[in-house]
Amino acid sequence: MAQKKSYSRYFIILQEDEKGYALASDKLPSGYTKLEIKNDKCKVSYYVQNLKKESAPYYMLLICNKKDVKKLLKLGELNIDEHGRAEVSYEYPVENVANFGVGVDKIVGAAIVRLMNSNIIPVMSGFASTDIPEWKGFSIIESELKRQEEAQEEKVEKAVEVKAEAKKEEQREESKEEQRNIFDEYEKKIEEEKVKDKEEEIKVIEEMPRNEAAQIEISNNEENIEEIEIDPEDERHKKKCKKDSCEIKHEEKHEENCEEKHEEKHEENCEEKHKEKHEEKCEEKHKEKHEDKCEEKKEHKHEYKCDENYPKDNISMLFMDVADGFEELQGICSEIKRCKWYKVPVYRPEDMTSCAHYNKYTVAYYPMVNYYPYIRKHGHFILGYKHDKDNKMKYLVYGVPGTKSRIDQPFGGRTGFVTWVPLVEGEEEENSQGYWLMFYDFRSSTIVIPVR
Repeated sequence: MAQKKSYSRYFIILQEDEKGYALASDKLPSGYTKLEIKNDKCKVSYYVQNLKKESAPYYMLLICNKKDVKKLLKLGELNIDEHGRAEVSYEYPVENVANFGVGVDKIVGAAIVRLMNSNIIPVMSGFASTDIPEWKGFSIIESELKRQEEAQEEKVEKAVEVKAEAKKEEQREESKEEQRNIFDEYEKKIEEEKVKDKEEEIKVIEEMPRNEAAQIEISNNEENIEEIEIDPEDERHKKKCKKDSCEIKHEEKHEENCEEKHEEKHEENCEEKHKEKHEEKCEEKHKEKHEDKCEEKKEHKHEYKCDENYPKDNISMLFMDVADGFEELQGICSEIKRCKWYKVPVYRPEDMTSCAHYNKYTVAYYPMVNYYPYIRKHGHFILGYKHDKDNKMKYLVYGVPGTKSRIDQPFGGRTGFVTWVPLVEGEEEENSQGYWLMFYDFRSSTIVIPVR
């Protein structure tokens, strides 16, 4: 059984409930509540922006909705600065959040409210799932006696939930181990192919000098044979000349004339043959050199074509399966080289949480659930597959549409969205449309900050 991790965290996105509390008409309130669990400690953080400062205080609430525990935990006041922002953190034991005797596993949501007598006025709220209770009717825990009674009732329930959570954690670890095995197998295959290609290249280089030497030796032998066959000093040649000139009295003079003619003819033949052979070799070398240059230009021109040469290994097939059904986008984010882009439509929060395809949900939707307030204005986000120069999958890239203004940057860049690229290359004004990008290394499960 896999050992349970000692650290986990999740975000609860806060959205506007009641109108009239925005800092300006074009700046809607937004923010999040973050729960970080490490060993036996729980850190609760609130962050909001664009919230109007009021004379009456705002209060932070944690919403519990587990069987008989339907309560609101009042953490304290939230002080808004002059820019409409606030950021505050608390740390509690995981079994005693806010010293109310309630475990962190009972928390399903968070809210920012105003209290008017016994009435709750909701300003912002958010939940970790789509199951939203009628929380405004829950009572606020303030009595120490009630906290102790509720803690006693939760002991039995906790044992069951801990066991279920351990089982889920084991399944998640098994899934991650399977993916790591796929990645390792892919890396091993690539390395084997590189070694094989290198060995074949060395073999060709070693064989080339021997072939060229053999060709030169054959050519030399052919030239020697030709010279022997038409050698004017050959005895048989002399006899033939003598037989043809039997009517001439001065045999020696005839032999000189015959020998001179044969030598001239022989020299002409040799010169012609050598000329033809030289021209053939020059033409062959020129042709080979021309073909090498053409091939080099062709390879350089087609250095990277992801559509034609997309790998067909297990990990690549997994990501291709995730992208199935998404619209592929062309000509966007040209600053990011060797990257395939897909448009992921989102019209409501349920679109991101109700996907039945496990890989599509975990790769595309789940990492972007917390950014719905930024996505909903444009109805989509983009998913990129970034490759290296060897056409090997390197990063996942998530893109949220918006202007270059900090207002549209998800959570001010705190969660990795620090790179902005224009929709149209060259248009980089403050109000130009584009995408805020976050690079994710899926092999090490870390966010990568690119260096420009």
